[in-house]
Amino acid sequence: IKGQLANHFELNERFHQLEQVVGRPIDRIECFDISHTMGEETVASCVVFDSRGIRKRDYRQFSIQDITAGDDYAAMRQALTRRYKKAMLPDLLLIDGGKGQLSAAMESLRKWQLHMAMEVMQELGLEAFMVGVSKGEGRKPGLETLHFTDGTKIQLPEDHKALHLIQQVRDEAHRFAITKHRAKRDKK
Repeated sequence: IKGQLANHFELNERFHQLEQVVGRPIDRIECFDISHTMGEETVASCVVFDSRGIRKRDYRQFSIQDITAGDDYAAMRQALTRRYKKAMLPDLLLIDGGKGQLSAAMESLRKWQLHMAMEVMQELGLEAFMVGVSKGEGRKPGLETLHFTDGTKIQLPEDHKALHLIQQVRDEAHRFAITKHRAKRDKK
């Protein structure tokens, strides 16, 4: 029980720190990730965290159909559209992705992906608070940059509790997508 209590307090502190960073109350976070092998068997995952922790019963996976192989943006568009046609918006929607070697290329991809997510929300008549997350140089953890829809961006210190929460949510979305993708690929 002592460990659970410590975990609970740590999670609450991470949420509190994230609220300070984004300047608004946050209870529910959703994050999407796309997984495929050279464009085949594309799967999108949506993971959910709230102030009590992981909400596995609210996780969703989407088998992506009828897109150009390897088009992560079309896959993300389809997943977001399918999810938010029926589900309530979270307090924070994390948009992760953007693979590339050069930071300039990643920056361009990040802006485009966040813009695409904004378009989906507008098409659905919804207003979501979204933050894009891009990994830093060499994709090293701790160097992530947060991109806001107004064009501002920040890089938190690698020991910042808000960054740890964002990394935890992002990594869980990635794990969940890869698990489903591998099962789908192996079945084929």
